Amino acid sequence: MTSFFAGVNHPVFLAGDFNGRPDGPVVQRLGLDWLVLPKSGSPNTYPSPAPDREIDFIMARRTVDLEVLEHRVVDEPLASDHRPILAVIRLAVPSTPSDAPRSPTAPGYGIRTSGVR
Repeated sequence: MTSFFAGVNHPVFLAGDFNGRPDGPVVQRLGLDWLVLPKSGSPNTYPSPAPDREIDFIMARRTVDLEVLEHRVVDEPLASDHRPILAVIRLAVPSTPSDAPRSPTAPGYGIRTSGVR
């Protein structure tokens, strides 16, 4: 996924069922190149009737400067075998030209979670 989006200079998000826990090899490997957005409240999404594990995630490319306003598991046990996740995200206005990739070490870069509910 990382190499596929390497030349893209706009925000890119991955979302879905990764069939892996936060400390598992899939999420850990993706976490090297993608920001795993933190959830408020219980992060567990599976199985939907009584979730006891977190295997659904939203991730952003590390070149995205964003603020997570809300990111949580929705209390909906019937629509799927996984609970849905909701994210409200504010993207920062780029301070560099749109064709110039941002450096992960640039000031103000990364995830801010002010206002996460």
